[in-house]
Amino acid sequence: VGGSVLGGKLAKERGWSINVGGGFHHCSSRKGGGFCAYADISLCIHYAFECLNVRRYLYFCSCILMWNMFHTVYFAN
Repeated sequence: VGGSVLGGKLAKERGWSINVGGGFHHCSSRKGGGFCAYADISLCIHYAFECLNVRRYLYFCSCILMWNMFHTVYFAN
């Protein structure tokens, strides 16, 4: 989770970032899902909105599975 938040900070500072150790996109901010126990992506986006003054984001997922929880958190926002 800390690596994803750090990635968000670096993206704001440098224009982009990547965290190959994160990306738990099958869980929501309230519960785990799939093989994912922590909602690092949701937390990172929330942190960016609240603490880094970010107004929009782009999340790219190269997973071949459909999002099952992540999209319910921020897709509509």
